[in-house]
Amino acid sequence: MIYALNQIKSKYQDKYPNDKISISFGSSGKAFTQIIHNAPYDIYLSANMSYVEKLYKRGLSATKPKVYAYGRIGIWVANNKDINISKGMDILLDKKIKKISIANPRHAPYGVAAVEALKSQGYYSKIRQKLVMGENVSQAAQFALSGASDVGIVPISLALSKEMKSRGKFYLFPSNWHKPIKQGYALLKRASNNPSAKRFEEYLSSKEAREIFKEYGFRIE
Repeated sequence: MIYALNQIKSKYQDKYPNDKISISFGSSGKAFTQIIHNAPYDIYLSANMSYVEKLYKRGLSATKPKVYAYGRIGIWVANNKDINISKGMDILLDKKIKKISIANPRHAPYGVAAVEALKSQGYYSKIRQKLVMGENVSQAAQFALSGASDVGIVPISLALSKEMKSRGKFYLFPSNWHKPIKQGYALLKRASNNPSAKRFEEYLSSKEAREIFKEYGFRIE
């Protein structure tokens, strides 16, 4: 979401220059925990729709949960690695691959999807000892970029970023290898009377915002 949301923020502020937006990025689960402990956020966007629904059930959101996109994941490998990415998951069994970074599935939805994909194709038990957990998908991607891991299982939205696209290759998993990564958002209760927050929350479902999500590989329905 980092690249897509920063671009959406920029487009929005061209239209509403007096609205000041501050974005905090992190794992969906940790942000959820912060919100239920009164963290000062106005809008919550999560890679896992269930977290947004839980906030709504707790009475902590001012609007019903809305879907903004569906995520996709795959394998990213640096250009300087002698690895044929077209082989897909088979490359994970290569002896040259010692470490595979994923987001921690305990609190990162993309990590959950990575494990589901590995299990659905019968690879998880074979490579689980190679897994390196990132705090979130950005850290998992950074491990692969820096060489701390040999490959990373990351969202297509990160793989399409300028930095990763120019420095590596990507193999997109078929969407039926894991449960849909349904991503959602809601205006939080504390922002009920905040006109700027309401405007930005509404803008997230605009045609302009949706086109930016699509540009970064998110699936829109």
